[in-house]
Amino acid sequence: QDRIDWSCKYADPVIEELWDGLKAGANGNLDTFRTNVRALYPGLDADRKYSRMDLEQLAAKFERTGIATAESLSAFIRDFTRIFKFLLDKNRISNPEGARLAMQGLGPLLRMAVLNRLQISHPNHNPLDPYLLPDIFTAARFVLDFTIASGSYQTGGSSVGAGITSTEGASGFGSRAS
Repeated sequence: QDRIDWSCKYADPVIEELWDGLKAGANGNLDTFRTNVRALYPGLDADRKYSRMDLEQLAAKFERTGIATAESLSAFIRDFTRIFKFLLDKNRISNPEGARLAMQGLGPLLRMAVLNRLQISHPNHNPLDPYLLPDIFTAARFVLDFTIASGSYQTGGSSVGAGITSTEGASGFGSRAS
C-alpha cells in the first residue's frame, strides 16, 4: 500500500487525482494498481508502440519540410527505420509499402534526383518493382553529398545547381547549370 501511496504522491497533481481513484480498486495490491494505471496509457503496450499512421505522418512531415542536409537525412533514416522495423516485425507493413513511404519522405526534389541515381546504379532494375530501402537511402546520401559539395541544393521553390535542376519543385539530373 505504501508504494502505491508514494507513486501517487510523486505524480503530477492531475495524474495524482486520477491515480488516487485507482487505489481503491487495487485493494492495496501493487500489481493490480500497476495494471489499472497501464490500462490508462495504451501507448505503453509494447505491441502498439507504432502504427502505420506514425510512419505516414513521419514521411509527410519530412516531405513538407524537405531534406537538404546529411543531418536531416540521417534524422529521417533513423526515425523511419525505427518505426518501419517495428511495423515489419509485427507484419503490419510490407517492404514495398515501406519503400513507397521512404521515397515520399524525401520530398519531390530529392525524390527525383534519387530515382535518377537509382536508375543509374541499378540499370537492370524493373521499373515496376520498388527499390530496396538500403538502396534508396544510399542513393539519397550520394545525391546530397554530390549536391552539397557543389553548393547547389535547395529543398523548395526554385533550385539550380550541379546535378539538380528545378523550377517547379520537381526535378531530375540535368546538365550542369551555370
